[in-house]
Amino acid sequence: SVPAVRKTTNRKTLGVHRPMTWADIGLGVAGYVIYFVVLLCATVVIVQLIPGYNATQAQDLGVTGLFGAERLIGFLVFAIVVPLVEEFIMRGFLYGKLRQARMPMWPAAVIVSVLFGLAHGQWNVGVDTFILSMVACYLREVTGTIWPGVVIHMVKNAVAYVLLFVVMIPR
Repeated sequence: SVPAVRKTTNRKTLGVHRPMTWADIGLGVAGYVIYFVVLLCATVVIVQLIPGYNATQAQDLGVTGLFGAERLIGFLVFAIVVPLVEEFIMRGFLYGKLRQARMPMWPAAVIVSVLFGLAHGQWNVGVDTFILSMVACYLREVTGTIWPGVVIHMVKNAVAYVLLFVVMIPR
């Protein structure tokens, strides 16, 4: 019998083999615009097809208000740390390993995106994060890195953070 060849996980598999570039930032911003437009269109369709779907339900972050220094710490966590960690795990490790195992791009992207949506625990947030993940997976495929997805995720979380904790739109 032939022994199984174990594929190593390296920086390229994880999509972190090079530093972020200005092109990654530009692609991330463009990806954010695409994500947002697709999210708006999908929300309009889903609201029409599924009565009772609450597109405006706020994501439960476990925090209701932040003031003073807590705001800065909260921003750093929600807009910087969380996107880096989630992108590294989902589009870095999981997507990278599925592609390394020769799974075609679209099935790998759908699997990662469904898991990412389910991990967020609410239907409306799941739809939102599924779309974000599909765009991030596509950009991961095109660039070979997670950096454009990190930018999309940081912009999305930063906008949400400012609306929820600075402007304080009621939830």
